[in-house]
Amino acid sequence: MSKARTLKLIRFVLFVPFVAKLLSRFDCGRLCGNIANFMKQKVRIAAGQGFWGDLLDAPVRQVEGGPIDYLMLDYLAEVTMSIMQKQKARDPNAGYAKDFVPLMRRILPTCVERDIKVTANAGGVNVRGCADAVIQVARELGLGGKLRIGIVTGDDIMSRLDEMLSRGIELRNMDTGEPLSTVREDRVQEGNVGIWMDTTTRWTDWLRTTVGIREDIFAGRVLSDTPENSGNAQASMTSPKAGIVLGPWYKTEFYGNAGYGLHSNDIRGTTITVDPIDKVTPQDRVPLLVRSKGAEIGVRTKAVEGLTSSLAVFVLDFDSELLFVGDAGTTEPSRPSRRVGVEWTNQYQILPWMRLDLDVAYTRARFTDFDPAGDFIPGAPAWVAAGGVTFGSETGWFGALRGRYFGPRPLIEDDSVRSQASLIFNARAGYKFDNGLRLQLDVLNLFNAKTNQIEYYYLSRLPGEPIGGVADRHVHPAEPLAVRLTLAGRF
Repeated sequence: MSKARTLKLIRFVLFVPFVAKLLSRFDCGRLCGNIANFMKQKVRIAAGQGFWGDLLDAPVRQVEGGPIDYLMLDYLAEVTMSIMQKQKARDPNAGYAKDFVPLMRRILPTCVERDIKVTANAGGVNVRGCADAVIQVARELGLGGKLRIGIVTGDDIMSRLDEMLSRGIELRNMDTGEPLSTVREDRVQEGNVGIWMDTTTRWTDWLRTTVGIREDIFAGRVLSDTPENSGNAQASMTSPKAGIVLGPWYKTEFYGNAGYGLHSNDIRGTTITVDPIDKVTPQDRVPLLVRSKGAEIGVRTKAVEGLTSSLAVFVLDFDSELLFVGDAGTTEPSRPSRRVGVEWTNQYQILPWMRLDLDVAYTRARFTDFDPAGDFIPGAPAWVAAGGVTFGSETGWFGALRGRYFGPRPLIEDDSVRSQASLIFNARAGYKFDNGLRLQLDVLNLFNAKTNQIEYYYLSRLPGEPIGGVADRHVHPAEPLAVRLTLAGRF
C-alpha cells in the first residue's frame, strides 16, 4: 500500500468516530422528518400586473381563485418613473400608481382572510404616499391593525442632486458616458466696484432732504467650451437718488424716495455669438447693465413703545426683466416691466431679550409692452411674507423661530399655469459661553413641509415624447426636515 493511501485510510478511521459522536447528540429521526416536511411545502407565487395600466381583473382573479401565498405586482419602467416624477412635481401627494389603491380596496379583505402577502413597486417616487393611501383604505374597510405594510426607502436622490453635483459626483449617461447635467461649461471671472456719495440737509426741525449719486463699474471675462462665446465685457452706469423726510410728529414721520438703479445681466450673454448647444445658430448679445428706476412714499412710526413700524407704497420699473431659460440653465433678458405694490414692516422689542418681527408685501408685477403671450411676469409672486421671534442676549441661551411665505405665482405670461404656495419654518436654539464659544442647533424645514423651493414651466422632452417637446413644470423640491449642530468659537 502506498504512503498516500495509508494516510487517507488513517484520516477516514479517525473521522468516523467523530461524526458518530456528533450525530449522537441530535435526534436524527426528528431532524430528517423536519427536512422532509419542509421539502413537501409549496410556496405559490402569482403575478398579477406587468405594467402600469394593466388590467385589474387579473390580480383579482388570482386572489379570489387561488390558492396563492404571494401576489407580485410590477408597475415600473424608466418612462413610468419619469411620468410619476412629473405628477409629483405638480402635486407632492402624487407620484405613485393610483390604480394600485382601488385594487387594494377590492382584494385586501380576501388577502387578510387567506394570509396572502402582496409585493409591489407601485410606490414609484412616493412610496410613503402610496402606503398612506393603502392604510386609509384598510381603515375604511375595518382592517386597521390586521395587516402590516412595509416600504423600502433610501433610493430617492432628487433632493440631493444639487449637493451631489457640487461635490463632483457625475451622473453620466450609461450609453454615451456624457455627464447628464452638462449643457454648457464656462469659466467666468467678473468683478464690480461701486462708488457712492450723498449729503443730507436739515432745513427745519421737521424737514430734511438727502441727495446722492452712485457710480457702478462692472468688468469680466468669459472662457467658454465654445470658443466663439468667449470674450471680455465691461460697462458702467451712474445712478442719482434723492429722498425727503417730514417729521417727526408724535414719533411718526413721512418720507419719500426716488432714484435710478440697475441690475446686471449674465455676463455670458454679453459675449455670446452662437447657440451653446448646437454651436451654429447665431445668438444676439445683451447689455451687461440694465437701467431701473423706482420711487416710494411711506410712513414710519414709533408711537407704540418698543414697536417700529413702517408702511410704504412703491413703484419699480426695469428696462428689461430677467427670465429663466430651462434649456440653457440660465437667465436671459426679456421685456420691460413695472411693479407696483405696498410693503408693511414691523419690529417689536417685547422684552430686553425677546423681539418679534413681521414683514408683508403685495406686488402687482406686469410687463409694460404688448405681447399676445400675456403681461404676467413668470415667477413673480403677488404675496410674500416673513416673520419670527428671536430671543437671547450677548451670552447664555438664545433661539429663534422664523417662517417664510411665498404666495402662488404665474409660471407663464398668460397666468394659465401657477405655482403652489410655500410656507417653511426654521428653528434655532443654542448657548453662548463667556469664552466666545457658541453651541447651536438648527432645525430646517421644522414641519417637513412638502412644497417646492422654486418652480418653472418650459418645454422639455423625455424618450418617446414629441420631437418638439412637452411644456411642463420643472421644480426643485424643498429640502426635507434636517438637523444641523454647530460648534463655533470667536477669538
